[in-house]
Amino acid sequence: MRRLWAVIFVLWGAFTLSGAVQAQKGRELFSKDSVRIYKDRYGVPSIVAKDLRAAMYGLGYATGTDLPLDTATFYKRGRGRNAEIFGKRALLQDAFIRSIGVEENAKNALERLPAKLAEYLKAYCAGVNRAFSEQKGSLPDWVEPIDEIDVLCFAQTINLVFPLMELQEELTAGTGSNQFAVAPKRSADGHPILSADPHLDIGGFFVWYEFALYTPELSVRGVTFPGAPFVGMGHNDKLAWCITNNNPALYSFYKYESRTRETKQYNYHGEWRNFTSETYQLRSRDNGVLTTVSQTMLKTAWGPVIPFKGMALSLAIPDPVNTLKQGFQMMTAHNVTDFQNALSLRGLSMWNFVFADVGGNISYQYNANVPRRDPSLNWVKPVSGSLPNTRWLAPHLLSELPHILNPESGLLVNCNSAPWLTSMDDSIPAKGWAEYITSYGHTTRYDRLSELIKGDSELTPQKAMRYATDTLVPYSATVVDALKNAVRQTKNSDPLVLEAVAALSKWDKRSDITSRGGVPYTFWLSLDKRVTHPLALKAVRHDVWNPKENAQALEALKKAAETVKKEFGDLRVEWGKFHYLERGKKEVPCSGYGYVWNGDAAVVPDSGQIGADKRMRVNFGSSFRMIAHLKPEGVESWTILPYGNSGNPKSPHFSDQMEQYGRGQYKPTHFGLKNAIRYSTEVKEIPFAQPSAVKILLKGGLVIDGTGKRGVAEDVRIEGGRIVAIGHLTPIPSEKVVEATGLVIAPGFLDAHSHADGGIFANPMAETQIRQGITTAIVGQDGGSHLPLSEWFQKIKENPIAMNMASFVGHGTIRQQVVGTDDRPATPAEVVKMQALVAQEMEAGALGLSSGLEYVPGRYGNTEELIALAKTAGERGGIYISHVRNEDNTAFEAFDELIRIARRAHIPAQISHIKLGSSKVWDKANAVLQKMSVARKEGLDITADVYPYTYWQSTVRVLIAT
Repeated sequence: MRRLWAVIFVLWGAFTLSGAVQAQKGRELFSKDSVRIYKDRYGVPSIVAKDLRAAMYGLGYATGTDLPLDTATFYKRGRGRNAEIFGKRALLQDAFIRSIGVEENAKNALERLPAKLAEYLKAYCAGVNRAFSEQKGSLPDWVEPIDEIDVLCFAQTINLVFPLMELQEELTAGTGSNQFAVAPKRSADGHPILSADPHLDIGGFFVWYEFALYTPELSVRGVTFPGAPFVGMGHNDKLAWCITNNNPALYSFYKYESRTRETKQYNYHGEWRNFTSETYQLRSRDNGVLTTVSQTMLKTAWGPVIPFKGMALSLAIPDPVNTLKQGFQMMTAHNVTDFQNALSLRGLSMWNFVFADVGGNISYQYNANVPRRDPSLNWVKPVSGSLPNTRWLAPHLLSELPHILNPESGLLVNCNSAPWLTSMDDSIPAKGWAEYITSYGHTTRYDRLSELIKGDSELTPQKAMRYATDTLVPYSATVVDALKNAVRQTKNSDPLVLEAVAALSKWDKRSDITSRGGVPYTFWLSLDKRVTHPLALKAVRHDVWNPKENAQALEALKKAAETVKKEFGDLRVEWGKFHYLERGKKEVPCSGYGYVWNGDAAVVPDSGQIGADKRMRVNFGSSFRMIAHLKPEGVESWTILPYGNSGNPKSPHFSDQMEQYGRGQYKPTHFGLKNAIRYSTEVKEIPFAQPSAVKILLKGGLVIDGTGKRGVAEDVRIEGGRIVAIGHLTPIPSEKVVEATGLVIAPGFLDAHSHADGGIFANPMAETQIRQGITTAIVGQDGGSHLPLSEWFQKIKENPIAMNMASFVGHGTIRQQVVGTDDRPATPAEVVKMQALVAQEMEAGALGLSSGLEYVPGRYGNTEELIALAKTAGERGGIYISHVRNEDNTAFEAFDELIRIARRAHIPAQISHIKLGSSKVWDKANAVLQKMSVARKEGLDITADVYPYTYWQSTVRVLIAT
């Protein structure tokens, strides 16, 4: 076989000649061979590194040093190995995690991870392992080195944690959060202010780790769960963001019909399928001894079978590759548009997002990776798996879920409240959302916080902190009035009852640590709930108690007063002597009030159970608070954690934030690299070795540089993916030498519009392309593609070809699958089916959506149909590329349609082989370019490609006279 196809093509885009790098201002702050970690007085690390990869190493090291047990626990849980820590009580959870394929998903994701992300993960794991190694001997035996699979498993459990807790009925009542943002017109200095306040259990499963990252390209600060290599909530120097819980239906139970043939089968939406089973070897550590048990799980296409229930569970789990992509894109976003684009990756399963930028924008997005379902069914209950209409469809598009940018009110407030309440105006419609998307309404926290913020048109960071830590006890004034009225109606003269009513009357109805009167009120609600809770509810509804109820209420009040007198000696005992926060040997008074009855939480919902000592130890509430002031000249922020930033009881940062937290105060972050250095109390420098660059010497090849010059026989040295030298070079010991004599070294071209897939398996050497120097072909053009792409990509993997291939998903192919070749608009139901197929193909790896609007059946699709499909592609990071509807007399209308699709679908769009094919419009080329320029100035990403010749089309026929 001729050797010409074996010409060595070096991709000029990847291997570029390196030149001198200009030293940037402040570059001396970043060490070339090490990572510096500056810790402030609270032990919060600022990781300073020359690039993000090195920063990941530093973050892994800092996390593994400060929270080694929490980090290792999260990773064990993510891989279904929790019982190795907590014993046999965790075996069922481990088996479940294994059965839903978390580890298999992670292994698959690692193969698909973009090279940069793979580098970041590898560096992060190396940092964690260094920290674990340095603490060897002081950590339990179950703390083991980690790898990238651990992180990718953990990325999935971040998305699964709330659905799994709900399934196990472990979700704390009221689990949620507060968040708000105010626009410049509502702030005192004309800059946005954002508040984050996630509510989780305190001292339990959930732990936040606070840190900052500084590289020449990035400055960011916030918190994450230990083990996640990105900021989950926080701000950079351009933007801030926060989250609250929402409640999309991320799982369904399917009742299955079964039968036995050769094997046991189940009815999957009308199709009989075989059950599968898998046996897992699970390890359990009990009394210090590890034992292995086998657990067999029955599985279906929905997911694992629930033992003895006749049901299977289906869970919506985002792709962990997208989870990591989104995490990094969120913390590097420069504005709300960038952040919205990050959300469009759909890497997170749920949560309300409020975000704001230094440009003065505030935005809200109800985020939910929730599959479409038949809204006529009750999805709260198990559904029949035999019916076609119970089958999940593609997830709802982000644009179909509640969202708003820059509401007229200038306010965004969400406290696990209905999304349409967030903007405090009518910007988001209250109707039209399926119940499986959201069923939230008002919360007491939302009602109070929105009242405070709406009443202030000149908000400052200090006011924001005060509002975010408001402790007014909801309903208390109304209930106390009802008790006072009961005394009047019954003419009760019991001294203790009268003293209790007097104490309640003097109470400021707040739960600050120095407030007096809240303790007897809480005991009144708590000692006999069957009596007092209905009475309180009746009072709040402004229904007057009857004589019997008056007597019951006062009898309960007397019991409460007796208990408080006995335990505390004074009915007006300070709230902080009853309500406290504890860690290790340290105890501090704590403000806040929550969930004693009927969701009656203050804005600060810190709460717990009354213990044997008749005091309430806080174990739930604000798990992290942040106020960010988004000034263009420099973002300011203040934060607080309930305990501290270390999990080591011997560390001074184990509990050093407790007093401030208990009083509702914040600490300044001193954001910015120079401040991080200025306010540091300790510095640690850890070496970070760069990976040894792969060195290759191509010897004696004919170098064609692409400029048109004659080739010259020379050597080419490549180091770390870059061409570093060309000439007559002497091999060095550390490099691989490739003999290229008789071969050509030339740029590799990317064919951006190709149909080479048609015969590629018949001619896998692709000589037609290789002889032209094409090393990558982009196919799936003009609306036609392989379907499903996953099978085609797998075929390429199994039958290697001589060049790279990538593909769009074709609109015409999708339309023919769903609508056929009918010349008619698609029905709404058909559009939904087409969107589902586009989503499927994007997940398989499609670059975006292509259309051929002069060809059947693509020409039968209208603009609205194309917008809907393009939205689906765009929300998954794709682009829209089109052979437009006309290329001659009505070309301008066709170009307008493409621009309209780009604008409405929020997607980059490209005109394929742009041309003016009629002599009537040959003089309009400049007008076309002007039209594209105007669209681009509008902010649309509009591009075009063009033939490198003047013919109408590209077949051999153009060379034959007719």
